Amino acid sequence: GNVAHGEGQLGNEDRLSVASPVKMAGRILEDGEHEGLYGVKAVDVAAGMWHTVIVGHNGTVMTCGRGMEGQLGDEDPPPYQLLPCRVHVLYKKRVFAVKASAGR
Repeated sequence: GNVAHGEGQLGNEDRLSVASPVKMAGRILEDGEHEGLYGVKAVDVAAGMWHTVIVGHNGTVMTCGRGMEGQLGDEDPPPYQLLPCRVHVLYKKRVFAVKASAGR
């Protein structure tokens, strides 16, 4: 079976289903900022039906996947977040663990 079903929850910049695990993407931008998991070591990961939640070693919470029902944690997320993106409402909060669910 497939690992994911095309909602961006793998965080590898696309919505394709894959049959084996893949590395989440990240990169450094021209202004020195980074996006995705660049420089972030994941210490906890939770998977919902259509999204993934990641806690970084520095306590930052990031999400990726489908965001149409608010599951990515931001007020106005894109329909699909294809790279892990920081949850702004938790900025400067130190988080140690997360949970996700497949239900409503």
